[in-house]
Amino acid sequence: WPATFLSASEFDLSNVSVYPNPSSDIVNITTDITLDEIDIITINGQVLQQIKKPSFENNNYTISNLPKGFYFVKLSSATNSVTKKVLIN
Repeated sequence: WPATFLSASEFDLSNVSVYPNPSSDIVNITTDITLDEIDIITINGQVLQQIKKPSFENNNYTISNLPKGFYFVKLSSATNSVTKKVLIN
């Protein structure tokens, strides 16, 4: 079982930017980590949208067409996940 050493930054999803926040329509997610999944979760815990293998362009993912409200955006890579809060108004 060969050991593979990766720098901590490759697992660090804290350097993810979610903007603009609050937003009226489009939310951009910028990260240098390839995301495997993006989950849009309502304040009640309901998964509103699940994006598997999201399309990635210039280190940027885009989410649009969300109804007005407060959401948790769970970003998952192969090894880690982070949840950000987003307000659509």
